[in-house]
Amino acid sequence: MRRYAIALLGLVLLLAACDSSDEEARKAEERQAGTQLETYQKVQPVPFYDFSQVRDTLIQINTLLIEGRQGFATIVNPLTGEPIFSCPSVGFPIPADTQVTNPANVAREGAVVEQIEPNGTFTSKNTQGTYILCVADGGKAIPVYSEPPVIASGAPLVFDPETGRYQFAGEPSMVVEVGR
Repeated sequence: MRRYAIALLGLVLLLAACDSSDEEARKAEERQAGTQLETYQKVQPVPFYDFSQVRDTLIQINTLLIEGRQGFATIVNPLTGEPIFSCPSVGFPIPADTQVTNPANVAREGAVVEQIEPNGTFTSKNTQGTYILCVADGGKAIPVYSEPPVIASGAPLVFDPETGRYQFAGEPSMVVEVGR
């Protein structure tokens, strides 16, 4: 019995030594990675820009959508890419599980909580379903739900079956200024 106790104690000490050396190795790697990052920050600092075209474009698009400008929506056959349905629309399509209340709950301190979008909603990340607000003759807005993919555009589109591509087919109702 005494032999087993000594063997067990030896095993415990060996495992503790392994854990200690693993921890030391991990800390050494962290120190080296930190030193490397400090060097990169000195010789290759993160650039600072006075203007961002990407940010400006996103702001303009958000403004167009919030204003409810006329757009154009085309529901697409997911197998062929050909249009199933098309309509002038109010703004762009909305993912079907977009919410007006925050879908995340704070479980404990330090939890990450989703941020509200500039349009006042919490944008979906999980659905194929889409709502389109189609404009019918006479100007009435009719909600349409689609699960096949939807192309939204600031100008009408036409599908060319020979090339399998869409092309603009009229005057745009929404445009973004570049480099303003």
